Amino acid sequence: MRKEPGYGTSRVAVASKKWKLRAVLLPVAFASMVQHPTFFLRQAFSRTSAARMRGTGQAQLSLDSPLAAPLRTPWFPERKPLPERLVRLGHCMLVPALGASKQDDQLAQMLMEDINRAGKHLRMHRSKRHLQIWGEHLTSSKTFTAVVARLTSLFGMSMVDCWVNVYRNGGEEKSAHHDNYKDRRPKPCVTLGLSLGSPRDMLFRDRFSGEEFRVEQRNGDVFAFDSTFNNLFSHAIPVAEGDSSLRLSIIIWATAGDDLAVPTVTRKGAGFPNPEVVNWSDWDLADGLWSDSSALAS
Repeated sequence: MRKEPGYGTSRVAVASKKWKLRAVLLPVAFASMVQHPTFFLRQAFSRTSAARMRGTGQAQLSLDSPLAAPLRTPWFPERKPLPERLVRLGHCMLVPALGASKQDDQLAQMLMEDINRAGKHLRMHRSKRHLQIWGEHLTSSKTFTAVVARLTSLFGMSMVDCWVNVYRNGGEEKSAHHDNYKDRRPKPCVTLGLSLGSPRDMLFRDRFSGEEFRVEQRNGDVFAFDSTFNNLFSHAIPVAEGDSSLRLSIIIWATAGDDLAVPTVTRKGAGFPNPEVVNWSDWDLADGLWSDSSALAS
């Protein structure tokens, strides 16, 4: 595919026609990879679209939510029903087996190989409860690039920041927290999370009533929520009950925008004694839309 001058992370949209571009690119890009058993978002165009979810008992997102726009596209995949209170008071969705089927761990294995190659950049999170690697250290990973590009495209968002949380076993956990969107510039408004590897529960807690909800995250599942949900519910990955092995959680903080990513992000707050600026403009996320390399093949 010929690249126009500046084509890449900061120029992937054409004349700000975000949905027009996605409508043309995504079906072609994904259809070209149907022969691969682990191609990402394999069922996005064969499943029931969001428009047909009306009347199935799935609570509808508020039109004010930035997550509502992609649901109006004909290719958006089927969502898994969630407790109505989670969806109506906040705005969230769970898309099952979006990245891979629950039995297919190839994507997790390929990404973990790339993470291991990153060496010293995989570090203990400041909580000392799990490992973490920031996205700028995985830009050479075709697997990671494809995941970030296709998720942001499907949801019609621009990536602000991204990273991978690594849980080596069921004893590693993520404590309850609200995402600190205020610690990024530009400020995100949506969290997209892809789970790979061993199933784990996510625990959501209403900050006012204390009511708790457990939602199992299986291999390939994507959970998404917006700032309204984030303000109301904390979320955590509690210690697993029983045996649990490796789990990878790809986290994307995103905002409304025409490009696959913002040009730069400034990180500050907890974990950053001084503000840190990351330049995404050299990361050609557009290649991730079209990748049919070994990163997505058996």
